[in-house]
Amino acid sequence: MIYLFFGEDDYTLKKRIAKIKAEFLKQDPSGMGLVELGEEPTLEKLQVAVSTVSFFGSKRLVISEAFLGQKKLELEKLAVILQSISNEVDIIFVAPGKFKDKKVIALFGKHGKVEEFVSLRPWELGKWIKDEVESKGAKITPPAIAKLGAYTGPDLWRAHNEIEKLISYKHSLSTLRSEKGQNAEITEEDVEKLVSAKLENNIFGFIDALAAKNAKRALKLLGDMILAGEEEVSILGMIVFQARNLLVVKDLLSSGVSQQEIIKQTSLHPFVVQKSIAQSRNFTMEELKSIYKKLEQADIAIKTGQTEPKLALELLVAEICGISNYSR
Repeated sequence: MIYLFFGEDDYTLKKRIAKIKAEFLKQDPSGMGLVELGEEPTLEKLQVAVSTVSFFGSKRLVISEAFLGQKKLELEKLAVILQSISNEVDIIFVAPGKFKDKKVIALFGKHGKVEEFVSLRPWELGKWIKDEVESKGAKITPPAIAKLGAYTGPDLWRAHNEIEKLISYKHSLSTLRSEKGQNAEITEEDVEKLVSAKLENNIFGFIDALAAKNAKRALKLLGDMILAGEEEVSILGMIVFQARNLLVVKDLLSSGVSQQEIIKQTSLHPFVVQKSIAQSRNFTMEELKSIYKKLEQADIAIKTGQTEPKLALELLVAEICGISNYSR
């Protein structure tokens, strides 16, 4: 079977691959039939991987997580390779994020199976959190589910890590209190105590500071996030995410769409929509478009190495807040 996996829900995608690998290794414990292509796979390496005869078992599993991330894909040659793959070979291709190349998707749809891993919607996220907690033999209250979902959003890697931390905390309390065997529920208070929403809250505060043209406060919040260990690229990603939310929300509001309908149409968490509605009133549509363009330019400057990440964010603040000749 030929698979094409892509989508924003990287957590579920990785779990899917891990499950396929685990099932394969049950049939091939030696792992000799498993091939994972490196970071720079070529058509030649791909051809060798799918055509080499295995002397240790009839089935083979080939995994390529970088091939479709290349800028130039020779589709005709790739099509020939896909057509040549025997039934004894399973191959998984992983495309980056929001993969939209219709020709590639159609090609894989013709020769195999295409699976898109879409980020969970708010109501799906709540069920996922509940199921994840219960799968580990623990319990969680509905208010705690809502709070955790608001803090982590659709980032299932973070939600998974926070759930592990919360369960460990509850188990530790039970041990200290000699309550072994009792599965105390994770409460909203536990989530507030242990799960940090600092980055999200600072992003909202950061956007508020930009609206007020308060460069001093915006730079202070930026510095706080970096000191807390957040990577500059992650911070920029969160700012871009919220700027995009503001553009979408403001456009829908101008069309007379209600808050509940905005939640439904955008699939954003109600908490994020509520904050975005309030913040969108502090900007004109033209200002938001200008900020979004500046964010795009900052992203390009960082990724191409033109500007050091921290400086790029500082210059972004200075430009939006109208500060000329900015210096550290």
